Amino acid sequence: MIEQNGWNKSIAYGTFHWTDSQTNEYSNYGEQKNISNLNISSLTENFHLYSLIWDASSLKILIDDKHLISLSNSNRAPFDNPHYILLNLAMGGNLGGDIPQNFNKGQMEIDYVRVYQ
Repeated sequence: MIEQNGWNKSIAYGTFHWTDSQTNEYSNYGEQKNISNLNISSLTENFHLYSLIWDASSLKILIDDKHLISLSNSNRAPFDNPHYILLNLAMGGNLGGDIPQNFNKGQMEIDYVRVYQ
């Protein structure tokens, strides 16, 4: 999952969420990076390439071909079953922050989505 919060658009969050196959409990692993450390000036202007490279050994999240985070595939984090793509413009909550009362519209522009196997 690639996320941003509502009040600081210079931070990108990369997070993996799964159910631990040994304990059957929710698990996650994530990191946050300042986009300037990825040599990206802004994620709110222009289109960007968001990638998930998923093979038998690991999952890697990239923004504009720059590494954000990786997770090794393991018995406890088994990313070996079918998943789905979710594109979401979430608002409010822990990452979204307060929504101004005069807010009336949000926008997410997507040029294309590709899946390769």
